[in-house]
Amino acid sequence: GRKDGETVPAICLSGLSIQKSHAIFARDGETVILRPGVVGAKTKVNGQTLNGDRTLMHQDRILFGSNHMYVYYDPVNKETAEGTPEQIDWEFAQKEIAQAKGFQTGADGQLSKEQQLAQEQVLELLPMVSESNAISEELNKHKSFEVILISGAANPSEGSKGTKVMVKMKNLLNGNTWLWERGKFMNRRYLMQDMYQRHLDGDETLKDMPEDEDPFWDPPCEVLIGTSSAFLQALGYGIDMDDPILITDYKGEDQVKCLLTFRRVTRQGSVWERSTLWRILLSCSANHIITRLR
Repeated sequence: GRKDGETVPAICLSGLSIQKSHAIFARDGETVILRPGVVGAKTKVNGQTLNGDRTLMHQDRILFGSNHMYVYYDPVNKETAEGTPEQIDWEFAQKEIAQAKGFQTGADGQLSKEQQLAQEQVLELLPMVSESNAISEELNKHKSFEVILISGAANPSEGSKGTKVMVKMKNLLNGNTWLWERGKFMNRRYLMQDMYQRHLDGDETLKDMPEDEDPFWDPPCEVLIGTSSAFLQALGYGIDMDDPILITDYKGEDQVKCLLTFRRVTRQGSVWERSTLWRILLSCSANHIITRLR
């Protein structure tokens, strides 16, 4: 825990998301147990959140707060948890955290160039996002951040077929969301770090900081809800369409149910009568279509 706690801990830590009494190591015979020091203390073991007592095994990966990563070595029992490699490095620990958050990871030889690039960016951003969330909580900014993957099919307006790694910022007070490009988030992160350091230094000017200088603030903007597809073959046969469609987001979850309507109309916008419409189709004359989405 922190050295400014009521009782000075045997292992002193400092930094974001570290509580005064953060975690407790307890020995039961030859077994070592790790438990949270207080409710809400942020600790992960092998990528999983620590919510209660956990018996530690040799070479378990322990993350205290946002950036204190350690590997536990048991001098007596060398048995390791399933899936633990012989050599543990930072990249493996980050992959483990990414998998716990729902991201699929793999060895470089198993991935395409596009997948490998996306994985590298995800592993790069995850600790930065964790740090930004901790700063937001410390400064009471009421913002949360998460790494998301958007496929080219989910965002065709960007003109890219590949997977795009972005950061989603959410206002915890009203639910508004923003999607930030990786570069924008990294620039904002540097400003957040500077803001936090000024907070630690007791800078009183932070209280009167203009919104447009606050790295946690962004003006309201359009956000892509999702996409959908409509099949238009029926229009070639002069058949009016009333097609119910579902708009799905980047996760593939349904967001909006709509009714897409197509009607053939005159140049003035009047709907053609059925008999007149067929005469137009048979004579191959040009016709117009009106579309409604509701």
